Amino acid sequence: MDLGEIIGRARRVLRGITRDRYDRVMLEALEELRALFPDKRGSWYMRALIRVYAGVRNIKPGFWRVRGFPELGDRYSFYNVVQLRDGRYFCDCYSRAFGYTRRKTICTHVAAVILARKKNRVLEEFLSSELEKTDLS
Repeated sequence: MDLGEIIGRARRVLRGITRDRYDRVMLEALEELRALFPDKRGSWYMRALIRVYAGVRNIKPGFWRVRGFPELGDRYSFYNVVQLRDGRYFCDCYSRAFGYTRRKTICTHVAAVILARKKNRVLEEFLSSELEKTDLS
């Protein structure tokens, strides 16, 4: 998918329009993210969705790589996000320009990791229930 297609898909999900199971899974994960961060603007969720659709890579437990986009104001091609022992997340954008503000408001790189993890959990639950249905028939 090119960035235009990713943006279109993210925009539809943000509006609650789903075209396939993957979008429905993403919408459910997005609703969980909204419950965690109810005061965020739509553009924050949109950026997180774009980043997840573009691919959040889990490098190893507690470490993710999130693709950067100049169109979203990123200066780097990727950002590293780690989960600290206390459960909080740290993005390397926090140690770059405007890092204090990003840390204070939670950057969309971290939001993308949280959303991707929620999406993966929802997807696992969905697949597990599908397997159970298959086993019962």
